[in-house]
Amino acid sequence: MLLDAARRAYSETRRTPAAAHAEAFDNTPDKILTWYCIWLGQHMQLFGARRPSTKIEAVTLDNPTKDFELKDGGLTLKERYGNTAYDNLRVMLDDLPEVIEDLKGYGKGRAGESEGERRG
Repeated sequence: MLLDAARRAYSETRRTPAAAHAEAFDNTPDKILTWYCIWLGQHMQLFGARRPSTKIEAVTLDNPTKDFELKDGGLTLKERYGNTAYDNLRVMLDDLPEVIEDLKGYGKGRAGESEGERRG
């Protein structure tokens, strides 16, 4: 499930710039997980079932634009200005370790340099 992947990514990137960004502005745990879901959705292929169907299909965050809603422990992806909603969201877990490694480099420039190290 995508929500489990987001929890794992957050757990493995604690005390990194990515986690600091997700936690900014005293975000709630749900907002932190939503940030990770968005990031994973931008870097991995998402799959979900379009209501009322249970058939799993590929989903994108854009075209049309969609937003995550985390409520009562469940995660839904809804069209921003439409009625379509996707449940049972998931990613290919085989790709997750590589994506987490990329996430650990969040906020860094080339060859592992931080923004501040590059400037000066």
